[in-house]
Amino acid sequence: MCCLFASTVQAQEPAHDLRPVSWPSPGESINLGPFIDYLKDESGTLTLQDVSPDGSHSSHWLRHDAQTPNFGFTEDTYWFRMRLAPPTQPSEAAWLFRIAYPLLDEIDIHLVGLTQSNRHIQLGDRVPFHDRALKHRQFLTPVEEPDETTDVYIRVQSTSSLQVPMEILEERDFLIEDERRVIAYGLLFGSMLVMILYNIIIYLWTRETNYLTYCIYAVGLMLLFVALAGLGFQYLWPESLIWHEKSQAVIIPATMAAAVAFNRSFLALKRQAPGLDKIGLVIFALSILLSFTALVAPYSLIIKLDIALLLPGCGFVTLTGIHLWKRGYRPARYYVISWAAVVIGAVLLGVSKAGFLPSNMMTDNGIIVGTVAQLMLLSYALADRVNQIKADKERIQREALNEQKRASEELQIALTKAEEANRLKSEFLANISHELRTPLNAIVNLPAGLLKQFETTYIWSCPSCGAQFQSDTGPESLEDPAQKPECPDCGKASLEASSQSVFAGNSTEQIHFLKRIESSGRHLLAVVNDLLDISKLEADHMKIYPADIAVADVLSEVSGTMETLAEAKGVQLVFSESEPGLTLQVDRVKLAQILINLIGNAIKFTPKDGHVYIKVCPDILREEPALRFEVEDTGDGIPAEYLKVIFESFRQVDGSHTRQHQGTGLGLAISRRLIELHRGKIDVASTPGEGSRFWFILPLVNDASEQQQG
Repeated sequence: MCCLFASTVQAQEPAHDLRPVSWPSPGESINLGPFIDYLKDESGTLTLQDVSPDGSHSSHWLRHDAQTPNFGFTEDTYWFRMRLAPPTQPSEAAWLFRIAYPLLDEIDIHLVGLTQSNRHIQLGDRVPFHDRALKHRQFLTPVEEPDETTDVYIRVQSTSSLQVPMEILEERDFLIEDERRVIAYGLLFGSMLVMILYNIIIYLWTRETNYLTYCIYAVGLMLLFVALAGLGFQYLWPESLIWHEKSQAVIIPATMAAAVAFNRSFLALKRQAPGLDKIGLVIFALSILLSFTALVAPYSLIIKLDIALLLPGCGFVTLTGIHLWKRGYRPARYYVISWAAVVIGAVLLGVSKAGFLPSNMMTDNGIIVGTVAQLMLLSYALADRVNQIKADKERIQREALNEQKRASEELQIALTKAEEANRLKSEFLANISHELRTPLNAIVNLPAGLLKQFETTYIWSCPSCGAQFQSDTGPESLEDPAQKPECPDCGKASLEASSQSVFAGNSTEQIHFLKRIESSGRHLLAVVNDLLDISKLEADHMKIYPADIAVADVLSEVSGTMETLAEAKGVQLVFSESEPGLTLQVDRVKLAQILINLIGNAIKFTPKDGHVYIKVCPDILREEPALRFEVEDTGDGIPAEYLKVIFESFRQVDGSHTRQHQGTGLGLAISRRLIELHRGKIDVASTPGEGSRFWFILPLVNDASEQQQG
């Protein structure tokens, strides 16, 4: 790159005499750049006479040694001169003088011989295309082998970049070279056109904005390259000199706007990088404004602004892709790769137009090749993006189906739980109605049986003499209840009757009925207490009041309460402490309630002559000292499938109304909640046919004097 830049620096050595240039041999060509002198005409008014050896500006000529004269964007007029020597061996070959840059405005060629008359040839893109001697996009003029030394003066003025690649070559070689170039252009532009048509069809099918912006961008690029290569003036607008002059200045910012629009759409900048999207929007707006301004503003000004916008614009569309690629956005990788060749070609072209690089095959056509490669890669990237969108859509659909399936499964589980809850509630209502109706029946019906064992007798009393007479009949047996009998002893007053109930039944049976009424009342009270407790626990209204207690006192109280029930069932209770004098902070009433529930269940499910063991020993809970309470029985045991749900409300191993054992199914649930209020835990182990073992662990210290469930 440094070598290329160095070659653009124009020599400043004065040129006193014309340097002779040897005429090429047949089959050869000669680049005239290193053999010419140049003169800058700042006023643009100098004539051939002024710059000739005897003219007023003959001393202003400077040597030029670079391959291609390139003065960038300048408003000055330049003169070039050289001296062509006749060939040593004349030939019949046809020769052409070519200036291979098709965007120069005015070209005046003066051939000055020593004996022959001067010849003037006028070229440039301000000359209508049909007036050219050779109808070609480049500036060509036929020349003959000189018979004598001929001086050539060339005057060039242009509002575009002033590059003058001059060459003398044989016509046959030019035709061969041009045929290859036309084939190359056909392949390149044909490929671009195919990509444009292909993506237009996809856009019409999918209505995806990315394809539309891609097509606009590709059309802009193709028109730009057609204009730069001179093909537009040759084939598309040969009679429109004004549009030919403005075309580049209009197409460059329009293409830049399309590139930025595609960049914002394809990379989804508004979602992926909102800050960069705003910058892109500014560049897009400036490009559109500049494109419309180019229609009325001078070309020399607009083309410089175009190039000033081209460099940051290319940087933006490239850096945004790199930024998103680093962030893991998959479409950005193809985008960055596709832009790499175009950016290199665009930079080379821009710097070449600015005069810092020579005009050659690499600077003039590298961007075209890079652009075709870019369009192919971008088309592939679009297809990949569509595939990615399709894959994402399928993934989302799969996730949606999985989510729907999961939701359906959760709904089914919820429905199952709801049905189970309804079944449990129905079962509980049936059981609780049985638990309430049974003692109520006893309380209501047993007194009626007792009342039947009482007989009513009547006592007739005389208010005068105090005599009393017993009778089985009362006032209702008299014919006239108002006519009361007289006292047979004194005959002075009428007798007054009063009734009296006398027990006539068996006293042992009476005691049995009374005990039944008492036990039914206690059972009813226990059921009501359980219902009240579970309702408080469910509503988080249950409170505990921890205090320091002696375990032995609680066990003694519970033993006195449960001993009668155990004796009635024929079950032996065995209480034991691993250490004497064990104490802990606990709600005494709630601890007794827990033990009574567990021991009551153990007695209930233990057959006659069985044993229930109650043990207390130190333990550790969450790395804190605690006490472990165990209630073990030798009963029927609990099936394994019930162990996980046995502490839930309304759960019973046998919940049918025909079950053998009474109960509401709330005792274990209440016990678990009360233990959790004390920051403890409860668990169970059981072997069917051998018995069950319930244990719970409570911390020794409860730091809350009053704690509410929450």
